[in-house]
This record gives sequence, C-alpha cells and structure tokens, in this order.
Amino acid sequence: MSPASLGCVLSAQQRIVVATQGRAEQSAEVLLEVDAEAVRLALVALGQTVARLSWDGLTLNQQRAAWAPEPLSGERVLSELQMAGWPLQAVQQALPPGWTMSADTNVRELRQAGELRLRVHYEANRVWSLDNPKQGYRLTIHTLTHSAEPTQTAALPFGSACR
Repeated sequence: MSPASLGCVLSAQQRIVVATQGRAEQSAEVLLEVDAEAVRLALVALGQTVARLSWDGLTLNQQRAAWAPEPLSGERVLSELQMAGWPLQAVQQALPPGWTMSADTNVRELRQAGELRLRVHYEANRVWSLDNPKQGYRLTIHTLTHSAEPTQTAALPFGSACR
C-alpha cells in the first residue's frame, strides 16, 4: 500500500513482542516514520539495528544485518503494521483476488478463500495483538511514542495508526 494511503504523517516508536509456540518470547523496537512519499522503518533488537527499509509504494529498499534471523525482517514487520494500522478501505483495495478483510470496532480479520490468516485485536492504550494461526505466532505491538497529523478529514477507526 502506498505511504499516502495511511492518511497521516506519522512518527512512532513501538515495541513488538513475538510469541511462538514452544519458544521464548522475542522483542524488538520499531522506529516508524510515514509521510506521503515514503514509509521509513528501522527494526532494532538488543541495541543493534536488524533492518532498515524505505517503501515509496513501488520500490522497497531494505538493508538487513547479516546475523538477522530470516523471520525478523523489516519487510514482514511493515506488512504486519500495514494490515493492522492502515485504513480498512486501503487494505481491502490492496488485497489480491481471493483475500478479504472484515472488521468491527476492535477486531480485523484477514482471510484467504475463507480461511483465517490474520486476526488483529485492538486493545486500550495503543496495544495491538496480531494472531497468525496458520504460521503459529502472535505479535503484540505496544506503541511507546506516537505523533500523527492527519492529511485526510475522514473519521479514523479505533485501530488506525493515525489515531
């Protein structure tokens, strides 16, 4: 999805906690900046930069640390953040055929051919939980700092990153 489709200029620091069955939880910090031209993201774990990326809606530029585990990529984190934080209509328009996203006040569900692929639950205090039952993991995203300036006048849903 394009950076402009977020509907705001955003700067945020988030802590992401990854829980998978049978493994200890892992956490990383995400530094996120979004404006109409680009999404810029830095993923930091144990005080070291794991990945940096810039996405302009067409081209993804990413640098990853050689030691970074494959599942911990900036691209994957960006994808999860967009599914959870971009406006529902923008996500729905970007989905390929066979994929759908529905939402109510506190929950979004992404499905492929009717099968649940991702459930996002919006909790109080800017905490989002993303469950991926097919791949067996849960992300909990805690927004630590947040500054947003809307670029659109539409009402923002509860889960919007701009809120």
